[in-house]
Amino acid sequence: VSKMIKEGEKHLQPDGNIVVIIDSHEGERHLSPSSWMGYIFLRREDYLAAEATGFNSSPVYCHEAAHSALHHSLDLLFLDLCLILQWFNPAIWLLRRQLAAIHEYEADKAVLDKGFNPREYQLLLVQKSMSDAGYSVVNNFNQSALKGRIDMMLRRPSGSRRALRLLLLIPLVCIG
Repeated sequence: VSKMIKEGEKHLQPDGNIVVIIDSHEGERHLSPSSWMGYIFLRREDYLAAEATGFNSSPVYCHEAAHSALHHSLDLLFLDLCLILQWFNPAIWLLRRQLAAIHEYEADKAVLDKGFNPREYQLLLVQKSMSDAGYSVVNNFNQSALKGRIDMMLRRPSGSRRALRLLLLIPLVCIG
């Protein structure tokens, strides 16, 4: 991350986030849009599209800005510190995976709350997923996670049940 921040082209946004343009070079894996501690990493084509329509009109930017505004980086950093101490505990690994999924659901909800069309946003997620991974005949976690995100967008809100399940994992982590 620090190398991308240092070497990337940076643009301060009115909301306080700093967009870092990540160019992938020939032969390199395409990096997905992401965020870390107020830095939003976008591919040049995503940045140009957001700039052309206005950053608040870009679902990619709004998704990453939601991660930043909700301080998801701090959550993951804290959990990674716990992982250092509890690396042998399967519950902490499950907790981290569930927390990452919840972060994606929250960011997706923030995008939809801004008035973006849910079907168009879901299609964008699928397109981004396919361009990042390419076509594959095998199933992988990311495809499963994407399906879960799309399913979550189609459901009615039931927030407390999922949060309660996540809270129940905390004693398991402490026991280990």
